[in-house]
Amino acid sequence: MNDNYPLIFSTVSGTWLTRIDARIRIIAGLIAVVLIAVLLDPVAYLLLTLTIAVGCVVLRLSRVEFKRFLAFFLVMAAVTLALHLLFNRSGQIVIARVMGLPITHEALIDGLLFSWRLALFLLAAICLTKMLSPDDFATGVWRLLAPLKRLKLATDGFGMSLWVAIRFVPTIFAQYHQIVFAQKARGATFDGSLLTRARKMVPLLIPVTAAAIRKSDILTDALTVRGWGVGAKRTFYGYRLLTGTDYVFLLTAVVWGGIILWIAL
Repeated sequence: MNDNYPLIFSTVSGTWLTRIDARIRIIAGLIAVVLIAVLLDPVAYLLLTLTIAVGCVVLRLSRVEFKRFLAFFLVMAAVTLALHLLFNRSGQIVIARVMGLPITHEALIDGLLFSWRLALFLLAAICLTKMLSPDDFATGVWRLLAPLKRLKLATDGFGMSLWVAIRFVPTIFAQYHQIVFAQKARGATFDGSLLTRARKMVPLLIPVTAAAIRKSDILTDALTVRGWGVGAKRTFYGYRLLTGTDYVFLLTAVVWGGIILWIAL
């Protein structure tokens, strides 16, 4: 199933980290993402980098995945740094001029920090998707939102929508590959430059969209005949209670996140 997910959810099984409850893994990932988003401190970023690097080692990030990340990051970092150098007017120390525009020392530092932040975001996203399968992610979010039922919020509807949306990704890409193979069997080619390939792919959007709508109609009928939406209490096929290892991992993530936040502030 993971082969039909583009660049995401390439889950690694067999590591101790993937045996932690999905809810705890989601909370730990959210702590890291929130810290990256709210902080802009080199020392905090260094600690977060070490933390995520350990996660990449535990999750056995492959060379192919790292090269893919590096290629995407270099492009995004170059754009981010260029925008800061050309349009950031903070600071007074001018270190160079490009087409008459002054480049300040502060703009260079800000650009490097924001590029570092972008790298942390990308690596955190890779680690999160490698330690969470699509089903684990959807079910974990669903269970995390379950206590909000007491506030009369439609958590079951949101959880089902998220689960269906994630499960539809491989379905849509499978339909896309089938249509591409059918067109190639009829003599169509999709070679050429990136712009040429993108232009050739545009006509495929209509049959892919039509196939997705047909699949959604079938899914809607299946949910209807199973009584979805009649107000019955929803249960899960399997329910895993939190263990001592889960609590220790959660406590470690919270304490370590608090230390990083305290150092940054």
